[in-house]
Amino acid sequence: MHLVATQPIAPGTLIMQEPPLACVVDDDKLNLLCSTCFRENAELRCSSCTVNHYCNVSCQRKDWKIHKLECKGFKKIAPNIPNISTRIISRILYLAYLQPSVLDGVGQAGKRKQEGLGSLLSHKSDIPQDALIAFGNIIYRLKFIMEHEQLRPASTMMELYCIYASNCMAVCNDEYVNTGVALYPLLSSVNHSCKANACVVFDGPQAKLISCQPINAGEQIFISYVESFTGIAPRKSLLKSNYFFDCRCEWCTGNDPFGFIRCKCGEKANNHAECANCGRLNNIPSLEIKDPTISTAMLEELYLNAKRQLWDTNSELFEIRREYFHRVLRDQSYEKCYKLAIELANSFVEVYGEWYPLTSIYNYYVFKTAQHVYNAEAMEAAKLYGTKACSTLKSTHGGLLYERANQELRMFIADMNMYRK
Repeated sequence: MHLVATQPIAPGTLIMQEPPLACVVDDDKLNLLCSTCFRENAELRCSSCTVNHYCNVSCQRKDWKIHKLECKGFKKIAPNIPNISTRIISRILYLAYLQPSVLDGVGQAGKRKQEGLGSLLSHKSDIPQDALIAFGNIIYRLKFIMEHEQLRPASTMMELYCIYASNCMAVCNDEYVNTGVALYPLLSSVNHSCKANACVVFDGPQAKLISCQPINAGEQIFISYVESFTGIAPRKSLLKSNYFFDCRCEWCTGNDPFGFIRCKCGEKANNHAECANCGRLNNIPSLEIKDPTISTAMLEELYLNAKRQLWDTNSELFEIRREYFHRVLRDQSYEKCYKLAIELANSFVEVYGEWYPLTSIYNYYVFKTAQHVYNAEAMEAAKLYGTKACSTLKSTHGGLLYERANQELRMFIADMNMYRK
């Protein structure tokens, strides 16, 4: 299965949205995030099992249909808490107990469905032995927490586990920090390309497919299964080990934008090859961060060295720049911070375009940090990038983040105008 545009699609268009078939909060965020909407300030706790937290009574009631079943299981093994894989598979089994059609086609040879879980590839024959051992541990835990009639035959649960392992998505918040995992049967049919023309963003656990490039009628819609700015070797390795295919997209078979270096003549060039402009043979060693505890001063030196030798879209420069950005943000070195945010935003624009969600986020970072630098250049940068952020955030994120950014921008411009008077 794959998804094809039936009409021209402009960048920033909401193509589709899908609620999760099942979703759970990350293990380390169970007491921080609402188990229903994945929002922060989850101050209500299930008084029975004490595992799930909620932001309000409405979310708790909405989750009760499934949670009243899993709650009994959680109490059986208290104070232990099932891990994330056990919790999401048990949720699917509880859902199937209430609605048996959920598992139609799962574990039934020759009965693959056109939609739902039964339409998804399990890659059961490709999954390595150590992962199948992990499945055995999950089955062992499920037999402790679930009633016999809520379980399914071993072959069905094995297929379900493999479908989960091959198709689950990490749910992220507005700043692309992981908050949980979920299964989206329809979105799972969207194929991969490293040079994607669409991307998935989340409103809580609700997934939205947004176009980030112009898409012509009849053109296939692609998302990337790997993280932004991943180099070609780790990218291909990850796709092979997690999704069991060799990527042959334009970036993997042609010029990979994340591998370019900066020749001494100043032009973009391939590493370990002659520069097309000056003929110089370039051979730049790896500049990756080898020690995460490196001091800020040494990280700055590494960043400046990488900036001299690597092109702005190089994956190693990106990782160094991003780590340095978060380090100076933590240290409240705002002048360095907003300039690094500009470089990061421009790198995203060059590779992914204006409508890529992380372009919006780094535009917003420029706006927020430049306000702390009291000179004319920083104030103009804040206004420019704040305007850019608000023009795309409504499409790429929507909801609370856009409303907050828009209000902050209006107040900032009003303050600027008052100051000039």
